Amino acid sequence: MDKMIAAAPRWGDGRGVLPVAELIATVVQSAPGRDGLFRTRMDDSVISTWLAAARKRKALLLLNIQPGRARFIDEAKAYQKWLIEPDVGLALDPEWAIGPGERPGRTAGPGLRTYDRGSGQRRCGVPVRSRSRT
Repeated sequence: MDKMIAAAPRWGDGRGVLPVAELIATVVQSAPGRDGLFRTRMDDSVISTWLAAARKRKALLLLNIQPGRARFIDEAKAYQKWLIEPDVGLALDPEWAIGPGERPGRTAGPGLRTYDRGSGQRRCGVPVRSRSRT
């Protein structure tokens, strides 16, 4: 990460590039798992380690969700304790959203077309209050 940050170009007006570390926090799986949702979540200890590494480098942490059969809103709520941090954001991968009878890797999710129309944004939005770091 340090090499990538050092190699980032400077913006013309003197502003630096703000680095982002992306962690796939909800990972789609080929097997349904115990809950049948074809996804697994990273443990808090993994997210904590990534956040500490990002902060050490003055970077943002982006939590990525590949939902499988889970709903985006439910996955986002599972990370709410992290999303209230001012340097943590959320990325949604709608191509990994699958429905009943579908399996990851065999069926593509709704893709960006659905998300771009705004329906994904309405279903996925999670109201959280950011708290400043002291």
